[in-house]
Amino acid sequence: RPGAVFLGAPPGAFRSDFTKDRGVKVLRRWNTIKLNQPLAKNQVYAAPEDMDFVLDYIRARLPAGTKGL
Repeated sequence: RPGAVFLGAPPGAFRSDFTKDRGVKVLRRWNTIKLNQPLAKNQVYAAPEDMDFVLDYIRARLPAGTKGL
C-alpha cells in the first residue's frame, strides 16, 4: 500500500536523500513529517493509520545526530 503513494505523486514531486537531512519535525495533527536539508525542505504526508510506519521508515534512514529524533 505505501507504494501507491508514489503512483499518485504530482509531476513536480521528487525523491529525498535522507542522508542529507539535518532536522525532522513531526506534525501528527496534520499527518505531516517535515524534513530539512541544507538547500531543500521536504514534506511527507501519510494517512493517519500509516503515520507510524512512515516515520519508522524515515528514522531508520536518517544520519545519527539529526535534530528532532
